[in-house]
Amino acid sequence: KTCETKNINAKYLETAVKTILTDKVNAYLSSPNTKKTVFNLLKQSKLEEVKSTQKHIDGLEDKICGLIDKAANPKTLPAVAERCETQANEAIQLQNGHKARLVELNTILSRIDKIEAEFTAQSAKLTVEDIFTSHATAREIIGVFIEKIIVDDKSDEIEIVFKNQEN
Repeated sequence: KTCETKNINAKYLETAVKTILTDKVNAYLSSPNTKKTVFNLLKQSKLEEVKSTQKHIDGLEDKICGLIDKAANPKTLPAVAERCETQANEAIQLQNGHKARLVELNTILSRIDKIEAEFTAQSAKLTVEDIFTSHATAREIIGVFIEKIIVDDKSDEIEIVFKNQEN
């Protein structure tokens, strides 16, 4: 639980860095221009995925209708009709998966809108748990914001040097 080169508790250091970064992210998101840009970027990728998912759903609907029509045609051979029914069922299952994803995406978009409104009203802030959902995410975020962390062996003071600014 301590850094190999420093006499400081690793858990304490991790908690301190995450808390400071959470404050920085909240301050960053509270800036009107930044807030709009960040939330627009978050929504843009999800809106693109919604459009793509809806396109898949529509394409599968056309395929399903075509397969059902072919299976129901009295001139279609029984073996071909059976194959069409099987493919239609597979397409329906795939389509249901896309529909479920579409519901998830719309839920995410609603949540982004809600969080943006809360930040606009200054009634919400992200927590450490909201931001640092995993160790991999924590490392990525730390890599984006922090140039280096200096721990003084004598005083156990922690200095965090942010990228493009000194603190």
